[in-house]
Amino acid sequence: MLRSLAKKTKRPVVMCNQVGGNDELVFDGGSLVFNAAGDLIARANLFEEDFVVVDTEAGAPSLRCNGAMRS
Repeated sequence: MLRSLAKKTKRPVVMCNQVGGNDELVFDGGSLVFNAAGDLIARANLFEEDFVVVDTEAGAPSLRCNGAMRS
């Protein structure tokens, strides 16, 4: 759905998702970033805190807080 939205609007789409538990709810993390062409350019870890920085205009790979590159 997010990939289709990015392609249709020709704009980057960023989906930020919470991670952790809150009472009976469990949030799985795994935030996503799609570029304007609908390509997945970044994905945060599932079920753990993560920090990902993405420049949606540059088209470069995302940078993780530990300095490792991830695309």
